[in-house]
Amino acid sequence: MNKIKLILILTIIFLLTGCQNPVDSNKIKVVTTIFPYYDFTRAVANDKVDLTMLIKPGADIHSYDPTPLDIAKITNADIFIYTGGDSDTWVEKIIGEIDQSKTKVIRIMDYLDVVIEDEITGAVKEDAPEYDEHVWTSLINAKKITEVISGELIKLDALNETYYLTNSAAYTAKIDLLDIEIKDIVASSTNKELVFGDRFAFRYFADQYGLTYSAAFPGCSTETEPSVATLTYLIKKINTDQIPVILYLEISSQKVADTLAEATGAIPMEINSIQTISKIDFNNHETYISLMKRNVEVLKEALK
Repeated sequence: MNKIKLILILTIIFLLTGCQNPVDSNKIKVVTTIFPYYDFTRAVANDKVDLTMLIKPGADIHSYDPTPLDIAKITNADIFIYTGGDSDTWVEKIIGEIDQSKTKVIRIMDYLDVVIEDEITGAVKEDAPEYDEHVWTSLINAKKITEVISGELIKLDALNETYYLTNSAAYTAKIDLLDIEIKDIVASSTNKELVFGDRFAFRYFADQYGLTYSAAFPGCSTETEPSVATLTYLIKKINTDQIPVILYLEISSQKVADTLAEATGAIPMEINSIQTISKIDFNNHETYISLMKRNVEVLKEALK
């Protein structure tokens, strides 16, 4: 065994045994792929679990590739939570390495009513449409996911059942209040249409509130340049329907939105898919609720 390989193995052992960051071995170990599930778990369990988010703040989920250490964290977890969509195909490759008699694997899409990723009018078409994975953008789904996580924690830690249920109820009550606010905004708006100069990650949100939509790309598209036909369609749509705002996602280059803005005079604005979180927002302890509240302010402008 060469020296570099030996150092690598010893480093991994060092990290996994907690020599760098000691953890309470009595706590439930929960590993999530992305921020929404991390935040829901944090809200329900607080410091009663050891919680890990694999895809770090600022990273792009679509380019994520798990390291051996990431895989080790999953296999050592009591609960592993992932979506199950196109961005999680890597999970299916390692699922056989997970001892599911010891690790509860929660594939979120198994608990919800999911839809095929929409072939959006005007957008570049995908060769093989997948199920839309952005399930958490629906506040109804966010409540269900929070309750699923709470239920699984209770199965492993019945002594803290009241604690988990109380926290879950408090968090879902905040989601309910946000839902009421969004319904009021939509109801009082004459415009019910959203245009994205980006990937479309808000299918479940739009469906919940009865909004129509157009976009440059489907939700999990790897395309970065829209066709001339797509740009032409969107420019005509924006001008004809007098769309005031062109939306782009938090990890976007904003290039397409800016192009559409220059051609139409509409204002480009960021809307957060909450699939990932920036380093600044994470360090500022932003939550699903606080990020969605930002979206509410954007929605007010977009639906004018």
